[in-house]
Amino acid sequence: MNRIYLSLAAVFLVLVAANIYYYHNIYRQQVSFQENMLVRQTEICSWEIEQHVSNFMNELNYILFTEDMSEFFRDPEIMESSIMKMDVFFSKYKQLITSISLYDNERNAYNVFRDRSNNLVTDIYVSRVQRELYEKEKMEDISGESVFVLPAFRDNRVAANLVIRIDTRRYIESVFANFHIEETLWQWLINRDGEIIFSNFGPDLPDMATRENFAEIWPEPNTPATIIHRIDDADRRLRVISAFYPVRPMQQDMLVVFSLDTSIVLSYIINSILTIAAATFVVLMVVILFFTWFIRNERKDRLRSQESEKAIREIFESLPVGIIIKSSEGKVKMINSTAAGILSLDDPKSVMGKDFSNMFFLSRHYPGDKEQNYEERTSEYVYYDSGENEVIVYKKEIPAIFLGEKVWVDAFIDITPIEQARKKEYIFGEAKTEFLKRVSHDIRNPLNGILNITNALESEMKPEDETLEKTALIKRCCEDILLVVNDILDYSSLELSKTIVEEIPFVLPAEIDVAVRPLSVKAEEKNLVLTTTIAENVPKNIISDPFHLRQALTNLLSNSLKYTSEGEIRLKVETRKQKGSNIILDFIIEDTGNGIGQELADAINSEGDLCENLSLQSPGLKKTCQLIKLMKGDMKIESPLYSNPETGGPGTRITFSVQAYSNDISGKRLLIDHITDYKDIKALVLADPGEEKPEINKMLRKIGIACDTTTFNESTIDTLKSYSNDDPSINYSIIVIVDSEKSNGFSIARSLHENHLDENYLIIITSSVNKPGNFVKTKRFGADHYLIEPYDASEIFDIIQNNFLHVAIPSAKTQHLKKTKPGLRILVAEDNHVNQIVAQSLFKSIGYEIDLVSNGKEAVEKVREKEYDIVFMDIRMPVKNGLDATYEIRKLGYTMPVVAMTANASETDKTEAIEVGMNDFVPKPVRIELLKNIIIKNFSE
Repeated sequence: MNRIYLSLAAVFLVLVAANIYYYHNIYRQQVSFQENMLVRQTEICSWEIEQHVSNFMNELNYILFTEDMSEFFRDPEIMESSIMKMDVFFSKYKQLITSISLYDNERNAYNVFRDRSNNLVTDIYVSRVQRELYEKEKMEDISGESVFVLPAFRDNRVAANLVIRIDTRRYIESVFANFHIEETLWQWLINRDGEIIFSNFGPDLPDMATRENFAEIWPEPNTPATIIHRIDDADRRLRVISAFYPVRPMQQDMLVVFSLDTSIVLSYIINSILTIAAATFVVLMVVILFFTWFIRNERKDRLRSQESEKAIREIFESLPVGIIIKSSEGKVKMINSTAAGILSLDDPKSVMGKDFSNMFFLSRHYPGDKEQNYEERTSEYVYYDSGENEVIVYKKEIPAIFLGEKVWVDAFIDITPIEQARKKEYIFGEAKTEFLKRVSHDIRNPLNGILNITNALESEMKPEDETLEKTALIKRCCEDILLVVNDILDYSSLELSKTIVEEIPFVLPAEIDVAVRPLSVKAEEKNLVLTTTIAENVPKNIISDPFHLRQALTNLLSNSLKYTSEGEIRLKVETRKQKGSNIILDFIIEDTGNGIGQELADAINSEGDLCENLSLQSPGLKKTCQLIKLMKGDMKIESPLYSNPETGGPGTRITFSVQAYSNDISGKRLLIDHITDYKDIKALVLADPGEEKPEINKMLRKIGIACDTTTFNESTIDTLKSYSNDDPSINYSIIVIVDSEKSNGFSIARSLHENHLDENYLIIITSSVNKPGNFVKTKRFGADHYLIEPYDASEIFDIIQNNFLHVAIPSAKTQHLKKTKPGLRILVAEDNHVNQIVAQSLFKSIGYEIDLVSNGKEAVEKVREKEYDIVFMDIRMPVKNGLDATYEIRKLGYTMPVVAMTANASETDKTEAIEVGMNDFVPKPVRIELLKNIIIKNFSE
């Protein structure tokens, strides 16, 4: 409160000081202004007097010079001319002249004057008395007027006198009237003796206390001066500002003096001060009222704050959540009873002011809490041991302002029962995962071995061989069993949320054919017709998840085969919606089977989650529904489909959609028809300047393509735009964007796309940092091809040939393409004898002999005995598994690539394999394409 009063006093003093300063400042300004104004007026007035008198004398002299006044009365022509000139002269200087007289030595007289009506009167007569003639110019005062006498000579004797009577007072009054300000400005004319010749005060002249000072301080000619002095006017003693200027009318020294009463200045200032004071008073009252309002509101706010604080404290204590308020240093400021109970504190006050962070410790890790994630979780979970009982609380730290201080608010919830349930669930999940691994290893391996052997037998048998049909039957039975196992394992993976949706390019008709072909055999066995129709507007090449798409198709078609005994099954693929490269595909499966009935169909398609509805009505389709949802699609079931019994059963239509991206090469304005040779192709490579020249430069040059490498910057866009407008023969045809850790290739592709440059060039993106979604981004930004390093030169060659159709393929070009190194020393560690035979057959088909061992221990010994280029290692083997064997090989200092082979390549298996030093993975059953890719990746030359 004292601070507020001090503020008010300070404001008041500031306002008073400001007013005093304003008064002094404006007074000085006004005095200076008035002095300058008076000086200027006296200068103008004096100049006007002198100029007027000077003109008067000049014109008078002109008359005397041009007219012979001594002959005025003798020569009528001179009289007429002189009278005319003197009339004009009299009229022009009527404020100065009262009369003009001319008399000679023969008693002749001439008078010009104005009567009472202000009319000009001329009188010529003969005087009865001869007036005295003066031989010299003469100026004298007669009856308050100045009389100016000029002699006229004839024969060197005075013949006449010209007499001009001047009313100085009237003239000065008329001049002063032009500068007079009523009751404000005093004006007077003073002679050398300090006598007042004229004043606009009228008859009652004030007594000038310093009148003699004017004679003492007489200024130099043409030099104004000012003084501030006092004069007595009636009963008043006035302080005035006087400005004076010297003049010499009629050869007489005089001062023109203008005086201003300083009370006028003071009056103006007082009026201004009163205005400012009134405004200041208003401002002061507003400030006082504001502070009064502020003080009252502050009191109200303080009361409300106290009431709110009391209510908050009551709520704070009654909350079912433990709350601890800590200072920024971590010391406890407040703790509620719930927090004290959770933390088993008998006396909450015992922790007040203490460092909370050092009062509790972390318990042992729970199963599933990996070390690398543990530190992140400690910011949310606190493990507190109270006696022998472990209490687990969930803690959330929230920054806040409490009583004007930065604090941390810790909120606690006892989640011990939840954590115990989580622990049991995790243990159950681990057991389930381990079981799945064993099933995968113990069931899939023998089945894969049988399948590989049957494949090998089929390739060696001739069509007329009698055992070919039996071999095919064995293969089909194994595939059926493997399909059942895969369904079980995939269903379990979905339950554990371990299924990952891929986004990779593939040929849609080929994948559909892979899914449909095995089922066509079964359809023929049941005398069913299985047809596939793909709409014309469906892209041939798309980017999506081919494995899960094929799995969904297989499951749904198998379901139709199962419940259809006659008629047909139709698979139709249509485009529901397409915008650019984004596309939604509809897969429609119709059959003439038993159907599921309208009531059941309505129950399945009712509100709620379709997959959950299927789990109750049709558990077999739940997994398929979940797969479709993972691919961002939807699913709909319609039944009955037909009402005519001739068509077979009621039938069912299952429609599901999949979000995908078209991978067809869009129609670009590529001006390449004139290119018939590789040397005519020009490529621009956009790469990071700090990196070595990309591998693709060498590949393009080996093929014969001219290649320029540069860094992408702001000017690149303008350069490419200028190229696109030039002669196509000198323009680039290909742009290669190198995506790496230092250079974001997709940002470059986006810039090209936003500037519509992707329409003019064949764009290839090569990436050494492949990430999920890169294929999709490639199409989104208008690029045509995406290559993951390392890639084979043949891939580049195929891209060139598929786009530059007029370019011939000379054999000289193909001999430079990258090919794999011959004579590789390969070791395969595999405990299953059947898989060993399959491995030998696969490697032999691509031109390599291999060494075989049956467990990890033998693999380590073999590596010590012989130098190998690459090792293929089964993860699960007896005596010593593949992980331990790889770890020991790396420990011995061997750096050759080690590739893991596993029937169940889970994320856990991959993480463990990378940690021990494995370089890559090959899922079982091993496909020859995967083996070739690994060989190309590591041993191309």
